Amino acid sequence: MTTEQIVAFQVHPVPADVLDQVRARGVDAVSGTPVEHLVADGGEPLRCCLRDAGPGEEVILFGYEPPLPTSPYREIGAVFAHAEPCPGPQSTDSYPRDWQGRPQVLRAYDIRGWVHEASRTHDGQDPERVIAAILSNSEVVQIHSRNIVYGCYMFTPAHCFEFRRGRRNLPRSSPGRARQVVLEAMNGPRPDLPELRRGDR
Repeated sequence: MTTEQIVAFQVHPVPADVLDQVRARGVDAVSGTPVEHLVADGGEPLRCCLRDAGPGEEVILFGYEPPLPTSPYREIGAVFAHAEPCPGPQSTDSYPRDWQGRPQVLRAYDIRGWVHEASRTHDGQDPERVIAAILSNSEVVQIHSRNIVYGCYMFTPAHCFEFRRGRRNLPRSSPGRARQVVLEAMNGPRPDLPELRRGDR
């Protein structure tokens, strides 16, 4: 009998500190291009709280470079967010509800920050299972979910990380060094973390 392995993951929006910097400075954090302030028509995907904007909401549009290790595959693209700070996603433990059924490109990355052959498109149906299947590949560190037509970054599904007593407990489902790389790429280096050894729009 074959047992299917379901890999737990969390979804990561654009980090709050990046959003705070963009809002305060009025330019994006990569190229210094001015932020566009807009009134939402409705349906704009907000990368701060992982939902669609309602008509009349104040939003910003700016260039964002999703975190990856230094590699040729780093890129910057346009994303929407609330113009003022918001509470963030209702949950990071499940796929964003507003975006269920929306076709996406799931671009998988390896430890080097290179695109992995596990990358694929999906029709938006049962996205949790598709993401879990990609993350079950031991060479895949994280995924960037992107819109198919515009190609813009939406959010990052990645292996779950637990936080206990100020330290990070890493999952068993991905190689040790890969886990440290994705932690540093997404959250910055942690000097207290010992070096891990083999082990739309």
